[in-house]
Amino acid sequence: MNKRQEALIAFFIIYLSVFLTIIISFKYWFNNDLILINLFYSNLVGIFVILIFCIIFDTFNINDPFWSLQGIANVIFYWYYSQSPYSFRSIIVLSLVCVWGVRLVSYYFI
Repeated sequence: MNKRQEALIAFFIIYLSVFLTIIISFKYWFNNDLILINLFYSNLVGIFVILIFCIIFDTFNINDPFWSLQGIANVIFYWYYSQSPYSFRSIIVLSLVCVWGVRLVSYYFI
């Protein structure tokens, strides 16, 4: 296995653990009725976890794609918990933010 493959596996494991932490904190730790407040606190937990990985691996390049993926995750969470998830407006916003986030993350792998 070459260095690039090792880095991609490490990247996948780190981001999987970060997003699982965000999901767990969103579902179980913060019991506020406002979805945006729960997302805010859960994102703070995710940022804290990604910074711990940055310190462990002694590089802050790990957190760069997080900002793009975090936007996609936030929109998906908000879309899932919204009152009208299948409205035209919701689908357009979800689609545009996902395309934007994937475009930004794709630069990390080139």
